[in-house]
Amino acid sequence: MIITHTANPSIDRFVTVPRIRFNESLRCKNAQIELGGKGINVSVGLNTLGDDSLAIAWAGGEAGHLLENGLRSRGIASDFVWVEEETRTNTFINEEDSEWFIQLNELGPHISQKAIQEMLDKVQSHAMVDDIWVVSGSLPQAVAPDYYRDLISILHDKSCRVFLETTGPAFDAGKLETPFFVLPELADAEKYLGSPIKNYEDAKRSALAFLRSGIQYVALHLEKSEVLLASQMEIVLATLPGDAPSSAHSVGGAVLAGIVHGFTNGLTIQETARWASAFANAALRNGSLANTQLPDIQSLLPRIDVRLFNVM
Repeated sequence: MIITHTANPSIDRFVTVPRIRFNESLRCKNAQIELGGKGINVSVGLNTLGDDSLAIAWAGGEAGHLLENGLRSRGIASDFVWVEEETRTNTFINEEDSEWFIQLNELGPHISQKAIQEMLDKVQSHAMVDDIWVVSGSLPQAVAPDYYRDLISILHDKSCRVFLETTGPAFDAGKLETPFFVLPELADAEKYLGSPIKNYEDAKRSALAFLRSGIQYVALHLEKSEVLLASQMEIVLATLPGDAPSSAHSVGGAVLAGIVHGFTNGLTIQETARWASAFANAALRNGSLANTQLPDIQSLLPRIDVRLFNVM
């Protein structure tokens, strides 16, 4: 079973304007609404790849019901802890024929101690041996960074494999429980390494630092669709020569969905990295993960270059 845990889901609204201008009334076009939050993105990505998952999250208000209905319409099961405040709505304003954009991220609802305990109880009830749990995204208001550490501890007691993707203090706390897999932001990887990541050799050294801590697998999403995936035995880099446009929504979710797909289906580390890179590149070409279909990814798989690095 694959279960995604999204602490701070969202409804993401995208609009395009001819030019970004301030102190003016701007006419928008191409308005689009997508389901958001990193774990939710992974569930949507896995659905595209043909893998079932259960999406667990805190949700509230009309936006929360929109999220629940959106998942249901895609055939994705969900089990939410409902809270009083509204699930956040994020707004993305893109300038037409340009890479300029404005991104407005709301903080999300306050989560009470009662709702936190309800979520931990729900996790206890769902967790089974050998489950894959994707623990991903930022934490909402009133949830301490130690929450992910406590959550991972519960999942370890149930012998689950935990895939952690978050950033900042939440990542620092979560990684102390030595999850099965981590996908850190580059800033967090650089902090752990103690120096900037400027090239593949730096990325390799950062991955090895995480592996030495007891984490079994680590991935770094480098440039566009470049994915470095490392284990105790091997390190691979998957990329598409020539690559694709440089910005799109939820590309990180595409990377993680591709990796989880590989582990779920028993693929080698090389093939797992290939799927992650192909999904990221397809999302870049289509503007978002949600707009990407399985044939888009499959058409790119043969073109992905996978290189093996020496672990030593």
